[in-house]
Amino acid sequence: MKGLNVILHSLATEPEAWSVDKYWAKHASGLTIWIGNGFFSYHIEKPFYKEFGLFERIKLYQAIKKTMAQNMR
Repeated sequence: MKGLNVILHSLATEPEAWSVDKYWAKHASGLTIWIGNGFFSYHIEKPFYKEFGLFERIKLYQAIKKTMAQNMR
């Protein structure tokens, strides 16, 4: 959960450091999150593989959608 809080904080405070497309959410530091099949399949791909629990995926889904909206402006 601690790692997720760092990701959520980064999404909220520095959305410009993230590039989000249909399949990936990528941070400038190299962190890559697979988002391609909806929030049921969200997981970290790089720098290491990590899956999230259901509630963690929901929180991450909401944060990524918000970041996508901010980056579209």
